[in-house]
Amino acid sequence: MNHCDASHHSAVEHEWRTCVAVIQAAAEILRDNRRMQRGERQQFLDAIIDGNGRLTRSFERLASR
Repeated sequence: MNHCDASHHSAVEHEWRTCVAVIQAAAEILRDNRRMQRGERQQFLDAIIDGNGRLTRSFERLASR
């Protein structure tokens, strides 16, 4: 693996790990705080949806190479 490939691999791995961490944290917060206000709950749901979107776009970019 050359330097460019290694750098790209590292960036992709970081992106995926970040998205998964956001999704996991938001889901755990929602699970553990069932009495959360509706607006606050929506923010965590949006974080899950946004994280999923980022993962999807990242996979699609990788697959199209």
